[in-house]
Amino acid sequence: MKIITALAVVVMLLLNAFGPKSSVGGPLTGLFFSLLIMWVIGAYRARSKNFGPPGWLLSMVGAIVGGFVALILFNTAMETVMTVVHFEGRLIDSQWSYAVELMMVFFAMFGSWLPIEPGNRLLARRVRQKPIPSSTRTI
Repeated sequence: MKIITALAVVVMLLLNAFGPKSSVGGPLTGLFFSLLIMWVIGAYRARSKNFGPPGWLLSMVGAIVGGFVALILFNTAMETVMTVVHFEGRLIDSQWSYAVELMMVFFAMFGSWLPIEPGNRLLARRVRQKPIPSSTRTI
């Protein structure tokens, strides 16, 4: 997970430094890479827990939905902050754009992870271990 976080931060910073700055292409490219990060987190959790096909599907859907909900909440919070601070101009032209990109990555990753982890814990509680036969027990 640490490697996924590091790669996500590097990709978003490179995207912010060298990516498109247009009013449509820039945000859509950022959203595409956020979706890719969410998908990777869902795949990582499903693979690390050895889920079957339904578990993979639920992990992917949970990660993507949770990530988008987190990004929506982040956008709402940023609109409030920008209103209070009386920010003028475009965010992409300011020095704050790198900090906002990093916060967006962390919100997307946390939002992707949040719905998956309780599901994993619920599945772990439902899976019951087989009792050890009495002939193989050691005293």
